[in-house]
Amino acid sequence: MYSVLLKEILLELEYDDETAKQDFVDYCRYEYADNIATLQTIDRFERDYCQDRVIYWYSQPCFFFELLNRSLRSQDIEILVRMTFVLRHLHKQIEHFHSNTISSGSPTCFHVYRGQGMDRKEFDSKIRNKVGGLLSFNSFLSTSENAAVAEIFVLRNDPNSVAVLFDIIVDKSMSRCPYASLTHNSAIADEEEILFSMHSVFRIQSIEENMDDGSWRVNLTMTHENDQQLHALTDHIRKRIEGPTGWNRLENLLMEMGKWKMVKPLIEVSLASSLRDECHRKRAYFHHQLGVINAMIGDYAMAIEHYKESLALKSPTDLLGLALIHNGIGSTLEEQGHSSDALGEYECALSLINQLGQINIEAVSAVRNNIAGVLRFQGKLLKALHMYEECLELEIKYLPALHPDLAITYANIASIYDDLNEYEIALRFEFKALNIEQHSLPSDHPSLAVTHSNIALTLYALNRIVEAVSHLQQTVDILTKVLTCDDPFLLRNRSLLEKLQREL
Repeated sequence: MYSVLLKEILLELEYDDETAKQDFVDYCRYEYADNIATLQTIDRFERDYCQDRVIYWYSQPCFFFELLNRSLRSQDIEILVRMTFVLRHLHKQIEHFHSNTISSGSPTCFHVYRGQGMDRKEFDSKIRNKVGGLLSFNSFLSTSENAAVAEIFVLRNDPNSVAVLFDIIVDKSMSRCPYASLTHNSAIADEEEILFSMHSVFRIQSIEENMDDGSWRVNLTMTHENDQQLHALTDHIRKRIEGPTGWNRLENLLMEMGKWKMVKPLIEVSLASSLRDECHRKRAYFHHQLGVINAMIGDYAMAIEHYKESLALKSPTDLLGLALIHNGIGSTLEEQGHSSDALGEYECALSLINQLGQINIEAVSAVRNNIAGVLRFQGKLLKALHMYEECLELEIKYLPALHPDLAITYANIASIYDDLNEYEIALRFEFKALNIEQHSLPSDHPSLAVTHSNIALTLYALNRIVEAVSHLQQTVDILTKVLTCDDPFLLRNRSLLEKLQREL
């Protein structure tokens, strides 16, 4: 889902080609400073690259191809933003050649092939256990009309991966994702390459294992279809991240993805720019965003400061905006241990929301969840549980089935059952939360780490140590990517992991 939204935004960002190219070249020189051969290739790229040569450069086995596909697969936003000019050029070139292909007299259907090695867990979760389901590729997808060429890339001798040959039936009438033949534009013409643009989606028709060497043949067909639940959530998030410019939408998307440290400097720049045009509405918005970010990274004093700046600048008629600020102040105060003050902020937020002409489910849910959290802290568990259940009823009725807010409420209900020592019931709700988050959040989102940690604690209470260790390891793996090494939450989970490993 996020890869689709990111692609849409990156392709519409406004920038100057030459400035963007120079920024990318400077970045590459820094990254490859110790590699003389690559530095020479970067020099050649700086001299020779232009929009009409993008396919030639993409097809070369060099830093350009490596960086682009690695960043698309891992959703490395920093590199992708630097390569936005390349993404747009390559996508437009593929679209151009695709229109020629569609209008030509070539066959309506034909086969293309792709050989690669896949991580075993990824193969099982995305392919082996999903026959009949959909498979999407975030990156540009290189294939060949020659099966023998694709066979070369099937990694049969790598013990750490599964050797896979994709056999894809391409149907011109179902070509939602543009593709193009690179035969006359590639640096390696004899590979008979067909290149698909970002986010191609296929139906997994069947899979066949070669019993002689353990490799797999995966038969795919093009499709117009999408996962309907994810499609509904994607549309919902697309509306939530709306903004006047592509850069604003990118900032909003990064907020949704939990990329706090990445988005913070971008919003600080936006705030500085808004000071020059003296637009109170913009400044209030950016201060609010910085309040959220600082709260999430644990700088509560700075979060409160930004929230108060936003509150002072907000129009008194913006009831929803004011409510969200009070809710943010409340959650920050609660993190600081001031639950009574937090409750006052939550009640103020709820009062403002109740004055809205049209109910805002996400805002109501967020505030009522927070109020229930204070009730839980006060020991009023059944009252808190009732409020959580009311939130859940509203969310199920009005929000997409995979909305992350549902996961939050499921997790909160689980926390009550944990407090009541009803661990089996708690575990059921925690796994409901995990299922939603695994479908609707990036794999390194901090919320996933929290859910894995909660599941581990419940499993530990049930004396299911091996399973608890597995979930704690996933918690630590995620937190190591997104937090500093001295973060208290990371240290607590790492310490607990080591303790449980000793108990095995």
